[in-house]
Amino acid sequence: EDMEATEWMKALKAYIESVLENVEEMLEDLISLCNEHDGPEAYLDALYSDRQELKKLKKCNTYKEYFEVLSEFNFKRLSNKKQKEVSPEKRELAKNIRNEIKSIINDINKQYFFQSPDEMLSDIRNMKPAMEVLVDITKDFSRAYNEKKAEKNIVDFNDLEHLCLNILVKKDKGQVVYSKVADELADVYKEILIDEYQDSNLVQETILNSISK
Repeated sequence: EDMEATEWMKALKAYIESVLENVEEMLEDLISLCNEHDGPEAYLDALYSDRQELKKLKKCNTYKEYFEVLSEFNFKRLSNKKQKEVSPEKRELAKNIRNEIKSIINDINKQYFFQSPDEMLSDIRNMKPAMEVLVDITKDFSRAYNEKKAEKNIVDFNDLEHLCLNILVKKDKGQVVYSKVADELADVYKEILIDEYQDSNLVQETILNSISK
């Protein structure tokens, strides 16, 4: 129960739910592909089984439930029944999409649910002393680093991001609220072009949203 209430567990479950939504869309698109007149209809039996397994997974609400369902998650073998009317390209595409779905589910299992809840909680508790030391070291370094920058009257790129963020947004009861300055800037810009957007982080995304209409 303690582990379920942690912020990182809430974030993990939110992430898993998002991934499963994407997997469900992929699976439904794959089923539609196999139902086409020249699609690999013989694969449908396995895909319908995948759909049922995925439904079980999407009903999970706790780490224990995810762990138990994933430990028994079973992908049926695709039929090797010969169908002359099937498009070779669609057959290959269907196999590739199915393999991608399997890879996503297996990766979730290996990365996050590789041990029982009791084992996970025990490991977390055992790591606490070491993590507290790391947190203290990080705080000490950050404090010393900021003091040196202040002495030299300089800022780095991360400072610029956060100084900008402090001007444009604030938190009110846990919610991000845009400042008057942000609203004024949003009225100035008609279009905002972002280079290498795929490499932007959450701070940069928040800044962008704060000055966008």
